[in-house]
Amino acid sequence: LMSGYKEKDGSTVDLGVTVLTTGYWPGYTPDTAVVIPSQIAKTLERYKVYYLAKHSGRKLCWQHSLSFCTIRASFNTTSEKKVDQRKELSVSAYQGVVLFLFNSVTKLSYPQIIEATGI
Repeated sequence: LMSGYKEKDGSTVDLGVTVLTTGYWPGYTPDTAVVIPSQIAKTLERYKVYYLAKHSGRKLCWQHSLSFCTIRASFNTTSEKKVDQRKELSVSAYQGVVLFLFNSVTKLSYPQIIEATGI
């Protein structure tokens, strides 16, 4: 299913999805209402449309609390040298949502992070 989706989707987001019926998942409380970055949200919505077109009558529910991501990041090592250090960070989806905020700013307060992410 994922290979068929990836052939159709031209996103820069490399998405991997594991779909299980609710009978295979342990009981989970509903996820915290998290604000997913628009680039990621668009990719999730495209996958949902693709999945539901293939499997009519089913419902797709994202469990962001169980999700993880790999983020490619660049860090300046010192303010004087401006040397970029590139790293891949494997983090939970919630951590990724917070890190994604720093694509547009370099400093955020805790209340600003809460407001921007919903977590």
